[in-house]
Amino acid sequence: MELPPRNILADTGPLFALIHAGDADHARAVEFARSFTGRLITTWPVLTEVAYRTRTRRAFTNHFPERT
Repeated sequence: MELPPRNILADTGPLFALIHAGDADHARAVEFARSFTGRLITTWPVLTEVAYRTRTRRAFTNHFPERT
């Protein structure tokens, strides 16, 4: 039996689908996120590409700590 991966490199598409209910793959992304117990790893370019506005046009809040 093959074990599921512990870490996955996430690109923009799956992250976008996860946060946007209107995306065609939203349900699949939510189902995956609920069951995945590993870590999602991504890059700054992916995060900035996903940094669209919410439905109410408010900007997302960046919760990453400031660089020292």
